[in-house]
Amino acid sequence: MPTRRTVLTAAAMAGALAACTPEDRADPAPVTDPNTLLVLEALGAEEELEAKIRKVSRRYPHRGTALAPTRAVHVAHLELLTKQLPEGTQWGELRMGAGPAFKGDDLAAYLAVARGEDRLGQTLRRLAFEAESGPLARVFAGMAAATAQQSAVLRRLL
Repeated sequence: MPTRRTVLTAAAMAGALAACTPEDRADPAPVTDPNTLLVLEALGAEEELEAKIRKVSRRYPHRGTALAPTRAVHVAHLELLTKQLPEGTQWGELRMGAGPAFKGDDLAAYLAVARGEDRLGQTLRRLAFEAESGPLARVFAGMAAATAQQSAVLRRLL
């Protein structure tokens, strides 16, 4: 049987813990707008490739120089996509991770980025077809074209 001291200590602790979590903070509403869901998917795909580029650039600085313009394209895409989100939409902070893993030497890592451009381009083309908004479809299509161009440039630099 708990003692009076145990009960009072537990009550005081519960009160202190309750005070640490503000009750006026509401969880964000789930996103249901189809175009917003597409933008969130594009953000995730862009972020994944940008993280891979950062990782390859850190591991192989001589490749980082060649990848700098490609990374700049993806940073611009991330900024543009973020502006497409309705105000207050939470998409997460994916930049915290070190990026996806890759195997092999610097050439293999560099080619993995080029293949990542191809995959991202496929995703963006699909999203352009799925978009319910003409302007958003054009944003995705333009980004898909940019990834195709980056893939071609990276392969020429081999």
